[in-house]
Amino acid sequence: LAAGATVPGTHVEITGVMGSSPVEAGKAFHVMFTLQDDDGNTLDFADLNRFSIYLSGPVENYQRVIVPENDPNKVAQEADGTYVYAFDTFPETYAAPVNAASGGGGAVTSGTYTVGIEARRDFEVDGQTVEKASDAFFDFVVGSATQTARQFVLPANCDTCHVKMTVHGGNRLSVVGCPLCHNAGAEDRVSADPEKATPGVSIEFNDLIHRLHRGNDLPRVKATTNGTDPYLYEVIGFGEAVHDYSDVAFPFMPGGTGFNLQTRNCHVCHEGAAQAAEIYANENLIQARCLSCHDDMDFTAGTRLDPNNASVLAGTLTKAQLGDAAFRIAPGGVPHGFADGSCIYCHAAGLANDVATNHVPILYRDANLIVPRVIVDSVTGATGGGTAFFQPGTDTPVVTFRMVDKNNNPIPMEGMWSVSFVLAGPVENYQHILPTSSSAAAIKSTATNGTVTMTGGASATGNGPFVYTSPAILPANYPAPLNDSTAYTYAGGWGELSGRPLAAGSYTVMVYGYRQITVEGVNYREVTPPGLFPIRVGSAGTAAAYPGFVTDAKCNACHGDLRIHGGGRKGVENCVMCHTGGAEDRPTPATGQTQAPEPDSIDFKIMIHKIHSARDLSVVQNGGKYDIIGFGNNVIDFSTAFTPVMPDGPKNCAFCHATDAWKAPIERTDVNIWQVACTSCHDSAAAVAHAALNTLANTVPGEPGIEACATCHGDGAVFSIELSHMLR
Repeated sequence: LAAGATVPGTHVEITGVMGSSPVEAGKAFHVMFTLQDDDGNTLDFADLNRFSIYLSGPVENYQRVIVPENDPNKVAQEADGTYVYAFDTFPETYAAPVNAASGGGGAVTSGTYTVGIEARRDFEVDGQTVEKASDAFFDFVVGSATQTARQFVLPANCDTCHVKMTVHGGNRLSVVGCPLCHNAGAEDRVSADPEKATPGVSIEFNDLIHRLHRGNDLPRVKATTNGTDPYLYEVIGFGEAVHDYSDVAFPFMPGGTGFNLQTRNCHVCHEGAAQAAEIYANENLIQARCLSCHDDMDFTAGTRLDPNNASVLAGTLTKAQLGDAAFRIAPGGVPHGFADGSCIYCHAAGLANDVATNHVPILYRDANLIVPRVIVDSVTGATGGGTAFFQPGTDTPVVTFRMVDKNNNPIPMEGMWSVSFVLAGPVENYQHILPTSSSAAAIKSTATNGTVTMTGGASATGNGPFVYTSPAILPANYPAPLNDSTAYTYAGGWGELSGRPLAAGSYTVMVYGYRQITVEGVNYREVTPPGLFPIRVGSAGTAAAYPGFVTDAKCNACHGDLRIHGGGRKGVENCVMCHTGGAEDRPTPATGQTQAPEPDSIDFKIMIHKIHSARDLSVVQNGGKYDIIGFGNNVIDFSTAFTPVMPDGPKNCAFCHATDAWKAPIERTDVNIWQVACTSCHDSAAAVAHAALNTLANTVPGEPGIEACATCHGDGAVFSIELSHMLR
């Protein structure tokens, strides 16, 4: 197929399973299925590049029955185009678990069983192979049982972050099929390469999926991550590639007080599934289920790693020390050497250590939340054109706002721990305008012992409305961006406008805040979304809002309820008002550092692209790091971060972008927008040089160059962004 051509899909569907009535062990049976393209046309079986059929059950505790096979001699086509795969007999004994030295062989019992089929066609597109695969699953009864369902995870929940699951070389696409092979007793594959050996690693679905999603939060990984011999959670995957999941961070928020306790959000994967409630049923409170996440528990000694031990906290243990009694404690002072069946006496529903309750983060428990919001009613103080717009260098914004809870009841100022004010614009290329000396002006701050910096005679207590007057007038020129240096200047084309007159257009006033709650001696922040109000500066007209290139809904598909800066800020429209053109990483050494880091742009469109494609950045691929100084002056290393979309990762621009603007950056006169957008991901020296060579120097000193990028990469061009980011 030519470049840009639509690659036709391959679709398989299982329509039935027939044999004796019902299907019985030891007797013949066959599986009916269809193969079609996107238009519903029947495909020729011989055109498939891959076909596999397999069977496991019963659904309550999957065991392999028929291992994957693909015998074309067992395939026949009916007159209506339907295919039949004929098995001589339904096995009478279970097959051995995957890669297991022992197991299987027991007599097949009555119950509900599942058959799976994978089908794939390969296409060559502009010299590249593109695989189009599909899989299907079908439940049926063997023996005298009543058919039952199994659903602990919704496929749609997986697709929320992953879009389309593509594992095992892209041939398996649905979580429904995973436990058919990843069942009890299954182990990691044994490689001929001794350096790839991962002996005894369980790949039972419960173990595998919990552990790889917990990754860097697994107790054994955390306790050794900074040591000389760290424990790594590795699995040998497709093509014998060793996958190290020790750096995986579960992205759903909120967790605990910051980026911690994310993996308590069990509902992210399990919510809505037919048997979701059974996860915490008494019969499922067993050691094997707990060990999948709490991998440091030793039910023989009855101990776990001591979370308050200095070495455990520092992550400096070696693998050999993980079992050392000096670093271990009995949970709650009680040795946990209990047999299965005893867990219910402490962890059943309604008890103090109720498993179901303890796996819901504090900030997801309704009883703890009031869901505060800020409503900005007006912004006055404009004198231009009969108060139609604000005049730079003259006017002082005065903001009238209220705070309400989830029931629209007023929240008194005393009920908030912190309330802040920001003004930025223009909306097409945000610059941080007010305050001029810090990221936000404190309306109420714990730093001032709760003093409310209201002015204008308005009440600083009670339910509001509250009137806040900006501490400074609207400046005539753009102030310097956050942490400004010469590294990302306006002349360099990075969008910094400091020192230039404020451009006429739409600007945004923002008020946000959080309240502090204390649960079991731990402080948490419940933060408001940004309260926003559009204003006009420099000319009359309709005040426009942020164009919404990225939206909260897009971010929260993976992140749940994204919140940052210690949990004190949330919302994309909050981010873009401080992380503006020319803004840079903090210049001071972070905790544990002896010198200031090299400057990094924290312009939102640059920083977010880099974070979500960090693993592929040239600087990382060549042994460097992509790290930023974050909340609490701590270094956050994003070098292993990656967008979890399958199979295309950060190449799938539409996953994060809410508009089509990514297909061709909107041409601008105040910033080299192609350079900013493209080199944030394509950061190699060659890519940077390519952008520079195709940017004509401006004849006006200090102005951004004239970019010729659209000639080849514009919408509809031969190397358009859309074509280059075409998904498989």
